[in-house]
Amino acid sequence: MSEITHAVQSRWTGELAPQQIAAEAQRWEREAIAAEEAIVAEMLRRWEQENPDRAPDEAPITMFEQQARPMSIEKTLAQVWDGYQAPEDGPDQLSELQELRINESIRRATPAMSRWMSDRATQPSRETEQKVAQLWPTEPVAVIVALELLLQARIEDELPVPATPTDPLATQLLQEVTQALAQRDARLAAARAANAQSKLS
Repeated sequence: MSEITHAVQSRWTGELAPQQIAAEAQRWEREAIAAEEAIVAEMLRRWEQENPDRAPDEAPITMFEQQARPMSIEKTLAQVWDGYQAPEDGPDQLSELQELRINESIRRATPAMSRWMSDRATQPSRETEQKVAQLWPTEPVAVIVALELLLQARIEDELPVPATPTDPLATQLLQEVTQALAQRDARLAAARAANAQSKLS
C-alpha cells in the first residue's frame, strides 16, 4: 500500500464506505502522477536552460523522476489532509480485525492490474522474477522490470500467465508492456516539446 492510499484510508475511514475510499485513493494517486509529471517537466525546462549546448536526450530524466516522486507525494499528502480536524475526544481506534477487513475491501476494489504501473504496484516475488527471466530472457532491463510488475499483478488477480516463451500470451504481455512504456516516453517527449515551445515564445 502506498503512502497516499494509506493516508486516504486513514483520512476517510469511518466516514466513507470501502469502495468510496478506494475511489478516492485512485483519484489522489492520479493527482500524484500528474504532479510528478509537472515537476519532471519543470526540472527538464530548467536543465535545458542551464545546458543550452546539450541535446535534450542527454537530460537525466531518470534522476528527475527519482527526485520528483517524493516531492509529488509530499504535495499530494498535504492536499489529502488539508482541512482535516481530529475529533476533540480523539479518533476512535479500529480493532486490528476491522482494519484488516477494510484493507481487504480496498484491495478487492482496486485490482492489481489497475495499478501495476503505479507506485501502488505489488512488488514481484522471487518466483515471479525467475519466471520473467525464463519467459523473456533477452529483453532490456526497463522492459524486464515492467514485465515483473505486470506478471505479479496478473498472479495477484488470478489471471493466466504464460507457460513458455512461445505462448501467445507472452507476446501479448510484451506488447502491453511496450505500449505502456511508449506512452510514458510520449508524455516525457510532450513535456520536452512544451518546454522547447515556451523558449520560443
